[in-house]
Amino acid sequence: MVSAPYRSAFVESFVEVGKAEGRAEYVIKILDVRGIDLAGDQREQVTSCTDLDQLDLWFERALTATWAADVFKD
Repeated sequence: MVSAPYRSAFVESFVEVGKAEGRAEYVIKILDVRGIDLAGDQREQVTSCTDLDQLDLWFERALTATWAADVFKD
């Protein structure tokens, strides 16, 4: 990510956290809309994740998953 000259590393860290939170919300929303229930530990895994690449992978899998386990497979 290219940071603006007026943004400190401190601010950038909050921007990244916000992006992760937003992506996590979308993963959960897609699964909810598709009627796929997450167990409490699975929901926690998504909401606590700060790895944007991992969240993107889960997002893509959530689009076609049949079961919650399909999202988290290795």
